[in-house]
Amino acid sequence: MYVCGIHQPQIWTAKPEKLEPDALRLGSAFVTPPGGRTWGTFTAIDVRTNKIAWQRSGERDADFQQMCIGGSMATAGGLVFVGEGNGNFNAYDARTGNVLWQFQTGAG
Repeated sequence: MYVCGIHQPQIWTAKPEKLEPDALRLGSAFVTPPGGRTWGTFTAIDVRTNKIAWQRSGERDADFQQMCIGGSMATAGGLVFVGEGNGNFNAYDARTGNVLWQFQTGAG
């Protein structure tokens, strides 16, 4: 199974603000903590063992510096395709997670 994910540290805080016309007011907010950084993950999970087979992460890899919020497509030929928010469209080896091909589409 292949899963797009988001690493996004957030702190919930009560944040009273004045009411503004035509604005949604929840009375609280999620804020990124100091030094917090958001990145994406793309993970292969072995459904027989429930363990991570491999993972690409914006924390340590050049890809997925932005959130991974889309879907992926796996082929019978052992390829997995997924797009990034920066416009890169990537092909990975389904077994190892190695990048086999990349194309810049011009839009995320």
